Order: sequence, then C-alpha cells, then structure tokens
Amino acid sequence: MPQINLNKSANANYELIFPVLPITKTVRESDIFTLNIHTTVVPAITLATEEMHWQGGTLPMGMSPLIYEPWYTQFTVDSNWSNWYMLYRWITFIDNANTRYGLPMPEYFVDAIMNIYDNAGNRILGLKIVNIYPTSLNEVTLSQRDDQVNLSSGVNFNYTRIEVERIFVIN
Repeated sequence: MPQINLNKSANANYELIFPVLPITKTVRESDIFTLNIHTTVVPAITLATEEMHWQGGTLPMGMSPLIYEPWYTQFTVDSNWSNWYMLYRWITFIDNANTRYGLPMPEYFVDAIMNIYDNAGNRILGLKIVNIYPTSLNEVTLSQRDDQVNLSSGVNFNYTRIEVERIFVIN
C-alpha cells in the first residue's frame, strides 16, 4: 500500500508573487513584489451544466464558460508598509476617484504566481493567476491595546483564469 504524505500547510508553505505591477516599469523597481499572505482560499471554479436529451437518454453538457470566483487573501503588512502601499498604488492607478474613473482595462492587469510548497520546501504546485487586478484593499487596524504584534490587511482580486502546474517530487 502506498504511503500517503499528509501536508499540514504552514504560513511558509505558500507565496504570491507579482513579477511586474502596472505601476512599475521594470521588475527591479518592484523587486518582484511578493505578498506575504497568511490566509487565503484558492477560489472556486464553476461550470454550469444542463442535461441534454439525446437518443432517448440524457447527457450532462457544459453550458457556459468557467466562472472564477473573486479571490480574497489576507496578508501581513510589512514594517515599512511597502506591500500595502504597492497595492494601494495599484488600485488607485485603476481609479483614483479624482482624475481617473472607470472600469479596469487590460493595461492594469498582470499575471501572478502562487507557489505552494510541501513541508520539505519543495515546490509542488504553481497557480498562475492570469490578468489579475485588485478590486478592494481592506482596512488595517492600528491599536496599542491589542496583543497583536503584526498588522494585517486583506485584498480582493478579480482575474480571467487560473492555470495549474503540478510538480511531482520524487522522494
């Protein structure tokens, strides 16, 4: 019987990387922006189906393109607030409520990679999030009374699709 390797994910077992943001001109300027996420859910993907009658029987048929749910993730705000500020600049680059209004356009989109690692530090899964852009940047609670050491925020993203790359690790 094959041994099943159960992986209890820890904070260090995944990362979200944005190679270039639309607010930057080069990779070096954003230093390959990595969002230090501590909580996320891989979004749901839905295919609407309908039964089709054919030759006296019924067959399930896909009736729409895949629907990707918005992606929400929470992250730890770094000590310089750089990651929060980069997301703020990105979302206000899309619509600053002063001189720019409107729907997100393709020049605001980027592709991101979410790498997932096993407990040995081997990359086992890569999720390429195509045409991602932020739709909301959540609050950051500042308090001197809480026992909270790290500041936290959240961000919602929309995107076109997710492409999955599975990496097989030989033990």
